[in-house]
Amino acid sequence: MLRLYIVHKILSVNKGNWMVKISITTTIIFASLFAGCSNRVPQYTEINGFTQGTTYHIVADIGPGLDAGELRGEIEALLTVIDNSLSIYNDSSVISLINRNVSDMTDTLFREVFRTSAQVWEQSGGLFDITVG
Repeated sequence: MLRLYIVHKILSVNKGNWMVKISITTTIIFASLFAGCSNRVPQYTEINGFTQGTTYHIVADIGPGLDAGELRGEIEALLTVIDNSLSIYNDSSVISLINRNVSDMTDTLFREVFRTSAQVWEQSGGLFDITVG
């Protein structure tokens, strides 16, 4: 129940902030560590899929109060948001449209990643190149 609450709180904090969303994995890991202190027998579920031109495989402990289908839906929704903004494998993503000079419209996720990339470029003295995949 605690893990479900933590995941839901992170998802609901700010739907446009990808850093918060990315921290879901970290939260699940830490919550699982805390759950390891109990005598409960873990119940694992596997979530597999395709995104960003590759596959993903997640194994999660679904304790009391955590619904595997709901968790799967939240993960897929998050990955779809990322894919629709930043995937070069998705012809209709924000970055693909910009790269083909079809649009100059960005979204919150694209702007945050671009801003962070500019900071890393500056801090690395120009050694980091956002255009190299």
